[in-house]
Amino acid sequence: MKSLLMRFIGIDLGKRSMEVHFIDSQDRHSTWSCQTDVSGRLRLLSKLKSTDTIAMEACPLAFILYSMIKESLGAKVLVLNPLGLAMIYKSTKKTDREDAAKLAWVIQRLPEQELPVVTVPTKEEQNLRYLVAEQVELTQNRTREINRLHALFTQDGITTITKKNLVNSKSREVQYPLLSASLKERALRYEKIICVLEENLEDVEAQIIKEVSGHERTPFLLSIPGVGPNLIAAYLGYLGTGERFTADSSGDSSRYGPITKRGCPILRRAIVQAAWALVRAKNGGCLQEKYFALKTRKGYSKALVATARKLLKTMWIVSTRKAMYLNYDPVKYRAKLEKYDVEFVGVVGAA
Repeated sequence: MKSLLMRFIGIDLGKRSMEVHFIDSQDRHSTWSCQTDVSGRLRLLSKLKSTDTIAMEACPLAFILYSMIKESLGAKVLVLNPLGLAMIYKSTKKTDREDAAKLAWVIQRLPEQELPVVTVPTKEEQNLRYLVAEQVELTQNRTREINRLHALFTQDGITTITKKNLVNSKSREVQYPLLSASLKERALRYEKIICVLEENLEDVEAQIIKEVSGHERTPFLLSIPGVGPNLIAAYLGYLGTGERFTADSSGDSSRYGPITKRGCPILRRAIVQAAWALVRAKNGGCLQEKYFALKTRKGYSKALVATARKLLKTMWIVSTRKAMYLNYDPVKYRAKLEKYDVEFVGVVGAA
């Protein structure tokens, strides 16, 4: 009886509207559309049943709709990775209605294990993603304004001032009298923008520390050299605890695949920045040694990416095992805990 009630539904979400395609148990097709606002989402819920199987492409709105459907109806909802749905993007006929139809067609014919299903983030993970994304945006905007400010000095023929001389408000104030009157006025206007960005950046980074300091995995992740709250927030926000990821292993060999440019750019940015800090540290441990060993053979760029990958792999091991990093420095580790107000858990094990 359940099979007669089952329907396969594809939903293509736009910024303001959504296209919905229904396929019933007798392979009859129908379409429907509505707005993506709250009233539109409630109208969609009124048309769905608990026996439906529903598919959407991954996006922030899809995560919201996923939670609404699961909480209200308990229907089966599959959030799919668009990059894994090649048939949609290779099609010569590309419309929202056509995409919704293909989503319904795909889940009707293919088993779930063959679909590029995305794990929907929890509310805590989504909040960390928002914070990390905001931190990246503020940092990039601040860097852009400092570059514009530095250009004023170059325009005025002052080539001795570098961007390092403009990293904080006190050092910037010292340099402004060197400018001519007109360019100084522009510089002071840039300064107002930079100060606002820096204040917001401080607030966001303080919120990040607050969010990650109480997480059960944070004390273990902090034991790794080069790992701080921003990287932990990116890791927990985009990878969660890491337990849903597995390695392709057979016998004594383990295959992790080649390094690619696919994946989360925000997490990639955070891990590469952490790797830079690690290789420049006075004592970066075995990860730093790996960098310098690879640098002589493959150059600094490839060596840095390989070190960043090794760092992320180490974070996954430490996080999933809930164990301390094998070569952690107890003195530096306790200093980290005090700085970020994280409770010391003691040595549980080494990974």
